[in-house]
Amino acid sequence: MKLRKMVIMLAETPLLSIKVRTLASLVLVSMLLGSCVTTTTGGFNVEASDEDALDNYIQLAVAYYDTDYMPNARRNLAHALEIDDRNSEAYNVLALIFQREGDQEFALENFRRSIRLDRTNSRSRNNYAALLFAMGDYEAAFDELETVTKDTMYDCRAVAFENLGRSALRLGRLSDAEAAFQRALQLNSNLYVSSVELALLLARERNGGVQGPPLALFDYHRFLRYFPEDAALQQRLSYAN
Repeated sequence: MKLRKMVIMLAETPLLSIKVRTLASLVLVSMLLGSCVTTTTGGFNVEASDEDALDNYIQLAVAYYDTDYMPNARRNLAHALEIDDRNSEAYNVLALIFQREGDQEFALENFRRSIRLDRTNSRSRNNYAALLFAMGDYEAAFDELETVTKDTMYDCRAVAFENLGRSALRLGRLSDAEAAFQRALQLNSNLYVSSVELALLLARERNGGVQGPPLALFDYHRFLRYFPEDAALQQRLSYAN
């Protein structure tokens, strides 16, 4: 018990490096896996133990993925899928591993399998959309992100709106892009990419004879204060002005 408390304290200490905290988290989850079988008066509660073990294996796989230790990430996912081979989140993480390793077709296949198994898995759908965007399939990415943004309980909904706006821009759908960036900023005013792109869209409207809100360019300058080294963005601002 003392060792477990010490590991928990390490994992939750904000001043430690990310790698140290991740390592502590790995140790903690491993300890939990070692004691995941629960008992009741009548004997073993196997179903509850399997559910806990499944969650812990997936958490451990994600932790190894975050530290670029793919063999252990795969091994823990294999254990998770032995418990439940229809778990949507396990296939989502497996797809991310394939994507990082450059196996895009396998990544696409596993994202699609994850979504088929749980159509409400917005995390998996968002990751799938990100891969589609990276591959240049902006129409498909837009469609998937449009579904993600309808999930009001998704904790990364603001970023999903931002990515929806970026997809709309690539498709030349400027009004959709503007609406998406505005929604992103309503949910999280610190999304500077949305501030930048919205400022550019409003500046374009102004140059076409429609006066955009003066706060738009203020947001753009605020972004440049955080990223002064981005010469490409500064050139775009000069062009917009």
